[in-house]
Parts: sequence; structure tokens; C-alpha cells
Amino acid sequence: MGRKAQISLVAVVFTAITLAVGVSTWSFSDLKFQADMGILLTFMFLINMINAVTVLPAMAVTLDTLIPRRGRPHLHGVTAAEPEDAMH
Repeated sequence: MGRKAQISLVAVVFTAITLAVGVSTWSFSDLKFQADMGILLTFMFLINMINAVTVLPAMAVTLDTLIPRRGRPHLHGVTAAEPEDAMH
């Protein structure tokens, strides 16, 4: 796994766990709706984290093979860096 992928993985996992822990405290609420939403949102944050780390990159590779890019992307007249020119 590349360095950029590791940094992205750490960022996604840290953010998802932080949000899940914060929202999971809602499950101790006396309000039934808030307690149910705390459980549901905690579950959804964790499922979305797993999908962001596994399914999303797989979908990007699949789409790139099904619909090949025509060239390097341009942003306001600036060509994107070549992969070997990218930061390490």
C-alpha cells in the first residue's frame, strides 16, 4: 500500500471512529428516539468507513477500466502532474 493510501486510510478510520464514539453516547439517553438514533448512526458511521476504505477504491478502478480516461485532467489550464512527478 502506498504512503498516500496509508495516510488516507488513517484519516478515514480516525474520523469515522471519532464520530461513532461521539454519537454512540446518545444511546444512553432517556429519550427513546435519541437512543435509537445513537445506535443507528454509530452503525452507519462504521459501515460507511468500511465502504470508503474497500468499496470506493474498487469502484474507482472498475470505472476506470470500463470508461478509460482520454487524457490527463486539466484544471484552469494547468495540466495535472504525472505520477512520477507526484510528491512522495
